[in-house]
Amino acid sequence: MQPNLLPEARPDLISWSSNSRINIQQHCYFSRLWIIVFNYLSLFLKAYRSPYQDPRILLLMSNSTIIRTCLILLFALQLLACKEPAPIIKVSTESVDVNYLQNPVSIQFSIENADGKGITASALHSWVHDLDIKQDVLSFIVDENNSGGERSTTVTLEYPGAVPVSVRINQSWSAAKIVLTPASANWEYTGGNGSFTFEIICPREGAAVSVNCENKWIDIVSRDDNRVDYAIAENNSGSDRTGKIVLNYGSFATVEFLVSQKWSAPEIALSPASASWEYTGGSGSFSFDIVNPLSDADISVHSNCNWIAEVVSSNHGVSYTVLENNSGSVRDGKIVLNYGSYTVKEFFIHQSWAQSVIKLNPTYAEVGYGGELIEFSYVIENPRNSATLQGNSDSDWIKELSILDSRIRFQVQGNNSGKSRTGHLYIDYGSYAHSTFDIIQNGHPSSVMSLNLSSLEIILNSHYQLIATVIPEDSELEWTSSAPQVASVQQNGLVSALSKGEATITVKSKAGGVFASCKVVVSPPTGGTEDMGEEIWK
Repeated sequence: MQPNLLPEARPDLISWSSNSRINIQQHCYFSRLWIIVFNYLSLFLKAYRSPYQDPRILLLMSNSTIIRTCLILLFALQLLACKEPAPIIKVSTESVDVNYLQNPVSIQFSIENADGKGITASALHSWVHDLDIKQDVLSFIVDENNSGGERSTTVTLEYPGAVPVSVRINQSWSAAKIVLTPASANWEYTGGNGSFTFEIICPREGAAVSVNCENKWIDIVSRDDNRVDYAIAENNSGSDRTGKIVLNYGSFATVEFLVSQKWSAPEIALSPASASWEYTGGSGSFSFDIVNPLSDADISVHSNCNWIAEVVSSNHGVSYTVLENNSGSVRDGKIVLNYGSYTVKEFFIHQSWAQSVIKLNPTYAEVGYGGELIEFSYVIENPRNSATLQGNSDSDWIKELSILDSRIRFQVQGNNSGKSRTGHLYIDYGSYAHSTFDIIQNGHPSSVMSLNLSSLEIILNSHYQLIATVIPEDSELEWTSSAPQVASVQQNGLVSALSKGEATITVKSKAGGVFASCKVVVSPPTGGTEDMGEEIWK
């Protein structure tokens, strides 16, 4: 059996570098070669001394050149076997995983077969820096990862005579993020003050939060490490609106705080909403309230007509005066309330109209021819503030007219004529009402009355003029017939024969006192022309 020429490898002489290759120490090879040569020489000597010659040995011995070469080789191998083993760099880990932040990293290492020379370290990329070696520890700084993705590099240890060893550095990446609480806000039209907080997720070294807003109605009041205070102005835009507050975290993150604000149109509420007035007018008022008021608006009031006067607003009320309606008809007007340029409200006023009436009691007077003092009462219905009662007469025999609170008084002079007379008292209530009081005065009674005939015979279809004599001469006379179908009479005394028969014609003074009569006989004609009396047509 052949002896084992290759001894088992010693595991304590194998070192794993960063690229996982196995390095066999040089003295191990040389020692094995020397053992192999020694074994062959031993075999040669045994064969040389043995009676049984090995053909292989005899072959070696037959050639002295081969022997000399082997001896020289053995000597060289011995020299190599005496040389020191090579250094080996050992590290505690093949790779290091770090997060996105700036990190200090330390790696332990050792050098076998060190000969006192210095070890050096280098990084493949600049984001690994400040490499420092103290004793058996390599330390360095890994910068914050702002590249936008994961990244890796290597750090290499080098020692003279040793195979360089590299350690892989793997760095993760996380996006910076701003988290708002709350993320938005809804506001009424009135606005107000508000705030929100923010938190930076995955912060970055050297980065700061900036806050800005382009909406003029949003004001940034203050900002600290994690809070923003803001103010919302009153919404006078006329519609809903939205805005935003923008937070920037350097170039790493941006977030928007959304603000929405309602618009509520102002309204004017009136109490009451309208008023009805009598023709006399007067003073009134109403109240108002502003629904959804605005800070930049004021109430203003005015009337659209001149008969609504003295319109004044104060606090939450409006006072006004309605003048007397003398227009002759009903009328409508309004008071207009303006709330800035935002809304308008109208307060409606209706005013009735009534005709003024003068009522007299009595409405006329009959007066004797001797005259007298007359007095009667009056009432004004639907009076006017601007009107007064006035009176005048159309006759000069009506004197001393006076108007009292509710009575009118005047004097009627005596009537010396034989005729009755009528006068009028005209009563005016400004331009609003008019009335007339009639005065009827009898004439002086007649003292003498006579006719030119006391009897008369007259032919059918003929006429006769009767003549009355009366004192006073201007007395008014009244003519009548007892049988107007036989003989009629006109008011001037002209008698007409209408049919056969008899009739009595009477004349009397209208003033009373006396009368006279004439008996008239109507006969048919007897033929020819006969005397028709003293006068036929007068």
